[in-house]
Amino acid sequence: SIKLGLPDSARQLNDLLMRHGSKSMAEDYLNSGSRQLADGGRAWASAHGYRINTGPGSHRSSWGRF
Repeated sequence: SIKLGLPDSARQLNDLLMRHGSKSMAEDYLNSGSRQLADGGRAWASAHGYRINTGPGSHRSSWGRF
C-alpha cells in the first residue's frame, strides 16, 4: 500500500501497476510523493498512450501517510 510507505516495496508496487494498473492507480503513484512510484506511474502512462500534465494534482494517496 502506498500509504504504508514500506521500505523496498516500490519495485513490487510498480510491478503491480504495470500488470494490473489503471489510470487512477497511475495518478496515485504520480502524486504519492515517492520518486520511485512516480517513475512507475510515468512508465505506465507512457506504455498506455497517456500524456502527463503537471498541476496541483490529486492527493488521494501519499507515501507513508494515512
